[in-house]
Amino acid sequence: MHYAYYIYNAKLDVAKHPQLVTQVRLFHDGQLAYEGKVMPYDVGPELDLKRLRAGGLIKLSAQAAPGAYILQIIVTDKLSGEKRNTATGWIDFEIVKSVSSAVTINRIQPTFHLLLSSRRNLQESAGFDH
Repeated sequence: MHYAYYIYNAKLDVAKHPQLVTQVRLFHDGQLAYEGKVMPYDVGPELDLKRLRAGGLIKLSAQAAPGAYILQIIVTDKLSGEKRNTATGWIDFEIVKSVSSAVTINRIQPTFHLLLSSRRNLQESAGFDH
């Protein structure tokens, strides 16, 4: 399962680079099913430093249990003050078994947005908690 998101309002250091770390967590029926490592964000050849693109891939097993899932992304800005340095976004989806026993994913948006230093609601249907 590929996922993508945007990070807004990241602080930049004197070299004009953000100092972000990200983490992915996957919940199944309300229980933590997977917790990724905290990883540094690699800005790469990003041209728009006000809207950073990010994403990844989670391999779902063909034997993945059917049910409700939540993909959560946590982004921490190491250059921001401690009070407002973390943004969390999530998106829900459902795994259903098809007749061929293949895994089918329902109701997932292709991208969502994370706003650092803001309490405004997201424009997409993904959740936001700050």
